[in-house]
Amino acid sequence: MVTFIGVVTLIEYLVGVDLHVDRLLVLRPAVGEPPSLYGRPGFPTAWALVLIGLALGLMDGRPALPELAQGLIVLAVMIALLALTGFANGVPSFYGRVTFWPHTGMALHTAILLTFARCQRDCRTATSGLDGDTLQ
Repeated sequence: MVTFIGVVTLIEYLVGVDLHVDRLLVLRPAVGEPPSLYGRPGFPTAWALVLIGLALGLMDGRPALPELAQGLIVLAVMIALLALTGFANGVPSFYGRVTFWPHTGMALHTAILLTFARCQRDCRTATSGLDGDTLQ
C-alpha cells in the first residue's frame, strides 16, 4: 500500500493528472493550499514512500536481498535528512519547494518521522544482532 500511494502520487505529479488518491488520506484542504494538490504527499515524500515500500517488500518474510532493502531505506532517510537540513537552514529547495511544483515539499513532521523510524530500526538491530540473536 505504501508503494502504491507513492507511485500513484509520482504519476500525478509527472503526468499532471489528478487520480484522487489524496482524498483517501485528507478530506479538506489546508488554508492557502491549491485545491488540486490538497492532501497529496509532496514529491520527495512520494519518492521516500516508494523506496520504503520496495524495501518492506524485499524484507517481507526471509529477505533475499537484505543489502538492497537496507540501501533503499538509506536513500529514503537521506531524502528526509536533506529536508531536515533545508528546514534547519532555511533552504526551501532542500525540502522540495521548487518553482515547477511550489506546494510539494516534504513536510517537517514527515522528515522527522522518517528519520526517527530509521533510528528506531538501527537501535533494534544493534540490540538483537543482524540474525536476530540477542547480543550479550
